[in-house]
Amino acid sequence: MNLLRVNKKIKENKKHIKNKLLAGILINSFFFSICSPTISFAMKPVQINIELNEQHVEQILQKADYCFKSGNFNNAIDYYDQVLNIKDPLVKYYTSKILFNIGNAYYNSRNFNNAIDYYDQVLKINDQFVKDNVSKILFNMGNSYFALQNFYKAIDYYKQVLKVNDQFIKDNKSLD
Repeated sequence: MNLLRVNKKIKENKKHIKNKLLAGILINSFFFSICSPTISFAMKPVQINIELNEQHVEQILQKADYCFKSGNFNNAIDYYDQVLNIKDPLVKYYTSKILFNIGNAYYNSRNFNNAIDYYDQVLKINDQFVKDNVSKILFNMGNSYFALQNFYKAIDYYKQVLKVNDQFIKDNKSLD
């Protein structure tokens, strides 16, 4: 009966990687506790370690976001890079958003070539963040090419935005 409750919980929380990881540990812990209390006890530090890693990742992301909002783009990039270098499955959940933010930081620093490189990396990831923000990503690439006076590529990206969302450019207040 406990296993059914655990499986139900896993299905309800599939959207969050933290919950996926913890649920896997709980299932393993459940099975191991039946077989051996020693193994079950040994699983507890793993769960605590995952929670600490998540807190660490989120703290660095908060610092990066604060620096970005404060206009300190170089420090924001450094903090975002720190998160990307953490070897933890949780980081994969944030990767596309972090790469997008690094691209925006480079764009705001007027380093358009690096911005384009990061926007391009984001577009190669097929996750929900990219699907929800593809218009913004393509539009920012168009703006970057425009700033570099590569007008043909800029127009190409603006056309791609219109194919994805014909209202995006009309609704974007930065064009006023």
